[in-house]
Amino acid sequence: MAGDPMFSEDQHVIAPTAVYNYWKEFDLETLRSSLDEKGLAIAESQEASMKSRKQLSEKTKEFKKSVTPDVFKQMASLLKAYQEEVDSLTTRAKLGESAFLEVFKQLYEAPDPAPAIAQGLELASKAAELEAQTAKTAQELAEYKAESKGLKNQELTIRRLEETVRVLEAEVAEKESEVGAARLAAAAELEARSADEARAREERLEAELQRAESALEAMRRMHQTSQSQLFTVQEKGEEAAAAARAEAELAAEEVERAQERLALLARERDALLKKMEQENLTATGGGGADGDPTSHGEEGTSSFIESATVSALREELRTQREIASRLQSELSSAVRSAEGENAATTAKLQGLRASLQATEAHAAALEAELAGRPTRQELEDARQQIRVLHAVVHNTVGEEDFQNSGSTTSGGGGAGVAAGEEGRINSNIPTINTTSTTNSDNGTRTVGSLESALLAKNRHLEHKLTMARLNVAEAQSTAEAALSKVTEIETELQRQKGLVEKLEEDLIAAERAAQLAGEASTPKNIDEGDGGNGGLGRSTSLSNGGDSNTGGTEQSMVQVLSGQRDRLRARVQELESAAANAAQTLAKAKQDVAAARADNVSLIERLRYMQGYAPGTNRDLEAGGSGQSQSGTAAVIGRYMKEYEDRTNPLNDFRSREREARRKAMPIQDRAAVALGSALVGGSKIAKSAIMVYAFVLHMVAFVVLAGFSSRHVDKMEELEEMCAQLRPVGGLGGAAFVAGEGADPVVGGAVAEVVESTAHALLRKLFR
Repeated sequence: MAGDPMFSEDQHVIAPTAVYNYWKEFDLETLRSSLDEKGLAIAESQEASMKSRKQLSEKTKEFKKSVTPDVFKQMASLLKAYQEEVDSLTTRAKLGESAFLEVFKQLYEAPDPAPAIAQGLELASKAAELEAQTAKTAQELAEYKAESKGLKNQELTIRRLEETVRVLEAEVAEKESEVGAARLAAAAELEARSADEARAREERLEAELQRAESALEAMRRMHQTSQSQLFTVQEKGEEAAAAARAEAELAAEEVERAQERLALLARERDALLKKMEQENLTATGGGGADGDPTSHGEEGTSSFIESATVSALREELRTQREIASRLQSELSSAVRSAEGENAATTAKLQGLRASLQATEAHAAALEAELAGRPTRQELEDARQQIRVLHAVVHNTVGEEDFQNSGSTTSGGGGAGVAAGEEGRINSNIPTINTTSTTNSDNGTRTVGSLESALLAKNRHLEHKLTMARLNVAEAQSTAEAALSKVTEIETELQRQKGLVEKLEEDLIAAERAAQLAGEASTPKNIDEGDGGNGGLGRSTSLSNGGDSNTGGTEQSMVQVLSGQRDRLRARVQELESAAANAAQTLAKAKQDVAAARADNVSLIERLRYMQGYAPGTNRDLEAGGSGQSQSGTAAVIGRYMKEYEDRTNPLNDFRSREREARRKAMPIQDRAAVALGSALVGGSKIAKSAIMVYAFVLHMVAFVVLAGFSSRHVDKMEELEEMCAQLRPVGGLGGAAFVAGEGADPVVGGAVAEVVESTAHALLRKLFR
């Protein structure tokens, strides 16, 4: 008799398990999606079938029109058979489709029975446990009844029960003290471990931050060193250019002196020719027949002198050409070396800038990694807290069961005594009931202490939640202040850049005005020197004075630029330190906000765990929480409850896995584009602002480089125009000197003009190259 209920009960438990396994493997959601796709395919097939039926009827009509009546009569039965078969197939397909649609509608609207079956299995298991406990309690009750019936002396039974009650009370008190001590020890250990982990994490983050700051400081020092080297190389290039200009001026002076010497020799030749002509005339007027040999001798002497002079002049011209070619080669080599040094310096500067940008990007990546690193310590803390809560809840449930069993035992003993027939036992029943009432009061007091402990824990958690909200608000205000400070710093930096650009433009304008003034004074001095050597000497002295003035202007301009560079460097260092401090504050605020959000979600998880494990205390917890701040606490709990449910939602996990699978299936370039787009679009506001500032600064740097390049070419063009203006009057003087005499040699004048033109064209080619 006793085995039949257990057997039926086992079968009742086994059958739902098999049903649950079947529906779990059945996967109704996947079947719905596949059936939905098949329904769409069936609808498309129906449309295609209707179209094909129409086409078939049209073709049949055309076939009837095209064939003869005899042939049609012979094929009528065959066509009718085909039509009947098609109609039967269509009817069968419609029946199948209608049946499929009915089944699909029923399955689509039907809920998934797997969760309900799982819940039923869980309830069945709990019911089985309760039935087993009931059977055990009934068995113990029967034993107590049998024992009470076998007793002959009620006083001994009462004393033994009182002793048992005292022992149980002592055990309950001891267990309560042990539970309280274990709870306090676990809380102290948890707090100590949390403090140690927080300190270790803070020390690790500080060490990483110090390493990043040291690396950034090293890159700054390297950048400063590269800037100083760049300025040194620029100064050397300017000195080399000045030396080249000085050598060009010396070459021009040498050409001028050669031209003066050629003019002097031409004048001497003209004077000698005039003198010889006068002597020839005097000799012709004074002589007769004897004068012919003398005139022939004088003509030979004059031709010999003239040929010697021409050869000397040609030798001098050749020497001057060699000197001019040597000076041109030296000038070209100096210009090439200056250009090579300038290109090497520019390449080195670009490399240093690229390395600085890479280091800054690496530092930003490290900071982002530190900010978004998964918190394993928090997971360990949550696990430790769950273990403590498990221990507390299991100990509390064990005490409640023990108290319930004790009270049941006492009640059972009273019932057994009441069922007796002896009159002396009836007089002792109130004493036993008093004892059971005391035991039930102890159990109620234990449950009340547990509820009060949970209530206090809930209040403590609410206090933590409020403090976390305050910390989050403070961190957000700190982050907003840091953002406003960064905006102010960027505005000040832009203003300083504008001021620097304005000062540089003023300095360039002043330098150009000085150069134009020197160019205006140089042609005037050359025009005044057309009369002879005195004029040339005055022009040379004036040009030297102009060079000294230009050198003084360049010296003052270099001092102004160096002072401006030092001030700008100091200001840039201050702004960089302020920006680094603001970024550090912002990162710390973000970390605090993330930690507060994680703590709030973990608190909600603990609340859900306690409410789900001890459902009897849910109303007490809600009542205790609503006594202080019902509306605000409910709103905060609702917000973080939604975040907790979103985090534990399996659909979100499935979507994230599907998204990750699709992303992995993409090509490498598509994945890179998606990552870059998500970083740009879904990044923080600071990252977007930094990208915009970086793009703007990059465009400004390109604009400044192009402007500097064009300004250098403009300066070279102005120098070339000045040199051509200086060389053009000199060439005119040489040509005029050679053309002035009646017996002037046009070859020498053309050679001088060719030397001047070739020098000018060579300088033009080198400058434009």
